[in-house]
Amino acid sequence: MIPRNAGVVINISSASSYHHMRYWSIYSATKKFISHFTHILSKEFNNTGIVFQVVCPFIVDTKNLKTKASRFPSTSLLSFFSSFFVPESRTFVKQALCSVGHITKTTGYLAHEIQAYTLALPELMADFIVDKISLMIRKRAIRRNQRVAAKKDSS
Repeated sequence: MIPRNAGVVINISSASSYHHMRYWSIYSATKKFISHFTHILSKEFNNTGIVFQVVCPFIVDTKNLKTKASRFPSTSLLSFFSSFFVPESRTFVKQALCSVGHITKTTGYLAHEIQAYTLALPELMADFIVDKISLMIRKRAIRRNQRVAAKKDSS
């Protein structure tokens, strides 16, 4: 890339890099590292024509995602918010790629940018919201693991 004086490097982080997330310490810290590292590389290679970008998405509807918008009735408010804030992966990638060369750090998706601004609340309020969501995710994961273990035991 340096000899050609052109290139693009896109590093994928996570929205967890925006906040000091209790219960997610290692995950949050490594995602913050990716963001920080990308900015350092951007400065080091400033005059080379190489574009560096870090993408910090919130939740994207992938094959691995267990909670899909389709689980909610199409008329429900949850369905609207789920489809608005949790884009399909193709939709997300299309929108994220439009920002390459224009911005060095992005969530990659307009609705995710809106979510990111909620983390700009005073730390006490942001902690409250993030902690509630984290504990809800943790409880859901524990219940899922218990169901899986119970199925194995009954087999």
